[in-house]
Amino acid sequence: MRYSIHLLLLGVFPAPLAAQHPRDDAKGVYRFGYEYSPWQATPWSVLEYRTKCEGEPVRGMEAGPIRWVVEVRNRSTDLINFSYVIQPPGEKKRPSAKGRARTKPGDTFVKLTSLPTSRCDDGVTIRLDSVRAGPDVNNAEYLKPDRGP
Repeated sequence: MRYSIHLLLLGVFPAPLAAQHPRDDAKGVYRFGYEYSPWQATPWSVLEYRTKCEGEPVRGMEAGPIRWVVEVRNRSTDLINFSYVIQPPGEKKRPSAKGRARTKPGDTFVKLTSLPTSRCDDGVTIRLDSVRAGPDVNNAEYLKPDRGP
């Protein structure tokens, strides 16, 4: 009787589902996955970013697309608006995500995207641009980078 229950469970839950690992919500990471990178500086002192690779749709297959979480944190006391592009590393790669974002003082903009790469080790390229403090209106000036490369 014990064997028939095990066979029934295998029949109900396909093998790929059994191979995936649940998220450990207490730590915000997969128990067998990746953690957030340290916060990285940008050319603007008011913004910093970090990334986390959440891996492929079926863990262990090393096949894309690869899911990434990108966070951009506002370190200023003003509302900050910026443009972003997230894409795979390399020349002439199509963006996986792009747009305009707004963050309140101390808040973090979060973007989840999938890149057409096969492993987390391939990495991700993040480009920030057109940074404005305060309202994002046509006559407001863009902030100039205040940090070196």
